[in-house]
Amino acid sequence: MTSTAEKWMKRVFTWSKVLLCVYPFIALFYMRNIASMAGTGMQESLQANPILAVTFLSAMLQPFAAWLLTIVERRVNTLDYADALTCLGIICAAECLLKNWLGIIGCAILFYLVAKEMPYSFKKEFSTADRGEIFKDAMGPVVLTLLSVFVFFVSSRIG
Repeated sequence: MTSTAEKWMKRVFTWSKVLLCVYPFIALFYMRNIASMAGTGMQESLQANPILAVTFLSAMLQPFAAWLLTIVERRVNTLDYADALTCLGIICAAECLLKNWLGIIGCAILFYLVAKEMPYSFKKEFSTADRGEIFKDAMGPVVLTLLSVFVFFVSSRIG
């Protein structure tokens, strides 16, 4: 990789992880303000308003996504592009289900940067990769996606 591309990729990884880790605190601040305007405590507000409960669940999944991005960054540093791209795609799908625009944009930019810096084609990378190893390495993002499906289902049932 070129040094400027490495710097950009490292910056995007860092900013994505920071934003995903800060997101729960912003959501908690928002929910505390909603609860104080209603004159109730946080717990009563979460019990009374299911939309706030879904927002809370979605926000609490974001640090897990940030931790998974740390693992993806390690995969990129070890030049394991097939695993990194697979995990990034699954994390991006999970962020789409969580309706988190910051996560979607961050993962999409990272996917583009990793794919652009890959020294060979997608077809060659995925044909030579061990599919069992890729599946094993993608279990973290799969768990995130399953939890995201649950949150998406609950939010779609609420309306």
